[in-house]
Amino acid sequence: MKPPKHTCLYYSRGPHFTRTVRRVRHDFPRDRITVIVPPGFEKRGLAQVERGTSEDGPVPLFPVPPLQFLPIEKANGPAVAWRQLRVIRKARYDRIAIMFDSPKLRLLAALSGAPERWCYSVEGRRFPLKRAIVATLFGTLWRHLRGRLRYGRIRCVVKHCPVKRGRD
Repeated sequence: MKPPKHTCLYYSRGPHFTRTVRRVRHDFPRDRITVIVPPGFEKRGLAQVERGTSEDGPVPLFPVPPLQFLPIEKANGPAVAWRQLRVIRKARYDRIAIMFDSPKLRLLAALSGAPERWCYSVEGRRFPLKRAIVATLFGTLWRHLRGRLRYGRIRCVVKHCPVKRGRD
């Protein structure tokens, strides 16, 4: 039998955190799961997930490794983000899961060194993050440029195209 893989779930503040932890536990039941959380994070509501059960589900037939919580400082700059990335890379996770499809989290997942990268959406869908680091960077830059161009076009229209008033 293969040894269990080590999965990392990177915390993002959102309404679906507990649901995502449950989903990761369900999708990878034999894995050692580490949840990277901010310091002082309260683990209320995760007791059933730690035991590997859900409200309506039975206890699994195999031993479930307990969840591990790794407090990590909040990223407020490149130096802190770099320290976070070093901690993640040092752990050598087999999988990393993020909770939002944002450019920063995609880049974090791509640079983590994990061979498998997943994103869990707010709706509960799971999809793989397959793009390489360079493609992730160029995609982010392209979306940023496209947004700037769209904003400029809208601003031009608003500023230079007068709005006709009603019947005067």
